[in-house]
Amino acid sequence: AQNGIWAALLARRDYLGSRTALEGEWGFLRAFANGSDAGRLALLDRLDEEWYILRTISKPYACCLSSHAGITALLDLVHEHDLKADQVEAVEAYTNSGSYYMIKNPDPRDELQAKFSLPFCLALALVTRDVSYRAFDEKTLWDAGVRAVMKRVTLEARDEIGRIETLVRVRTHGGAVLEHMGKRASLNAEQAVARFRDVVRDVVGPSRADEIIRAINGLDAQTDACAIGELLAAA
Repeated sequence: AQNGIWAALLARRDYLGSRTALEGEWGFLRAFANGSDAGRLALLDRLDEEWYILRTISKPYACCLSSHAGITALLDLVHEHDLKADQVEAVEAYTNSGSYYMIKNPDPRDELQAKFSLPFCLALALVTRDVSYRAFDEKTLWDAGVRAVMKRVTLEARDEIGRIETLVRVRTHGGAVLEHMGKRASLNAEQAVARFRDVVRDVVGPSRADEIIRAINGLDAQTDACAIGELLAAA
């Protein structure tokens, strides 16, 4: 909704946007319809019947959603077997072709590219066990340990892998082969609140965070959103 308002305000001031946002190589139709006529028709199949805003999810990791299933799969293996980076000989990831197109970058050169690189995100998960927004900075991007592990990660597209799935296989120096199929999933309500507290703790502090949470939980009873806006302003 916020982006829609900004777009309308910018258009009123004669700002121009990308001419390939819909049909271009990196456009909406390629991302959501695989660039095919059948895919485009599928997007319109339930127009005015199904509202995708009701399917909005809260992302558990601060990177491209297509990477999430693979990160979840690897972190599950890391925690289950207490894996350390120096124990791992190779990490193999297999995902669907749509996700592969978005996250295949094997050598990200800036923080934004890193968020669209599953090899980087898996290396990050193995080395630091942290794929939060704090992990995507210049220091971590060029961390020698993360870079070394990233070179041991391979990514392939397979037709049999589901749209929200990624299979991760870990080969250890000791000869063990561990694998797990991860699925993309949203944070639940409790996890979303915990994530909110973590994100804002250095900006507004825990007391203001509690006020914001109470205000949002009581949003249905509010007649004026200005009070919430004031609470959301950084101290």
